[in-house]
Amino acid sequence: MPIFLFARGEFKETKITRQNNDVIMKAMAETFKDKSLKVFGLNTAGIKAVIPTVLPVLEVKENRTDYIFLLEDETLLHLEFMTTAGFEDLKRFVLYDARLLQRGLLTGEIKATQEAIALYLTIRYGEASKSLQDTVQRLQDLNVLEQLLKALYAAANFSEAQAAIKRFTSYKPATPQ
Repeated sequence: MPIFLFARGEFKETKITRQNNDVIMKAMAETFKDKSLKVFGLNTAGIKAVIPTVLPVLEVKENRTDYIFLLEDETLLHLEFMTTAGFEDLKRFVLYDARLLQRGLLTGEIKATQEAIALYLTIRYGEASKSLQDTVQRLQDLNVLEQLLKALYAAANFSEAQAAIKRFTSYKPATPQ
């Protein structure tokens, strides 16, 4: 993950692992306690406390909304019909919308990775890769797609690319017993 450090009047890019980045960011956050964010151009009240950023959630629950419409402009419209609406209802609706956003972001990442694979196959193998691209479009697991992309980068030739796609499209995660 790239991070930009400002030192001696200039920005320098460096790459650090996500875990190290988390440690650095948490340490930096502690230094902000009882300080201001004006250095970042943010005109806010002073910082009273640093709140933990790890927010673990384990929830097994099915929520149903009244209506969610996909509009012609590719936006979603979430409608709820209520005879009364209290604060708890509003919190529930915000959670519905946050989950919709999260699902949409994941769908976007899946589509972007599929497109990256298709572009790579087209550039590397041309029209001969069309059937492979069609196969990749059926994959909907982001982790599998990311691993497949790495395998394709490592493939020395078309035959190895075909084998990688076959391996990843026949992959079935183990089911808990």
